Amino acid sequence: MNAAFIGAIQLVDRQVLLAQFADSQLDRDEVWDLTHKTECFHSGEFEKPNHICGARIKVEFDDGVVVEDAIAMPKGFDPILENSDIQTKWRKLAATVIDQQRLEQIERLVLGLEDLEDISGLIDLLAQPAARTLS
Repeated sequence: MNAAFIGAIQLVDRQVLLAQFADSQLDRDEVWDLTHKTECFHSGEFEKPNHICGARIKVEFDDGVVVEDAIAMPKGFDPILENSDIQTKWRKLAATVIDQQRLEQIERLVLGLEDLEDISGLIDLLAQPAARTLS
């Protein structure tokens, strides 16, 4: 993975999911233009205690305006993700490769794991090939 490319995708699409890596999405001029304007480098400031996976972004506009922000931890670390956040992400990711009915069946079984006497139905659903491919 290339951090500049991922950052450009986030800026253009407002999300980075499987759909952004479909063959039809990889050669977009607006993404590559931003990628080529991006510099990524290691910063020792994020090696300090309590900075497990930090990042800093600095955007310099042609008119001289500079916007800068930093995070010490990625989303989901601190604070942790809520269950609704996890479900939303699961649904976005799964919807790109499986149909809605299968998605809902898997979700229902996973959310009720503690009540299942037999998980073979879940295993069967998970073992099925993707219903569609990214293109």
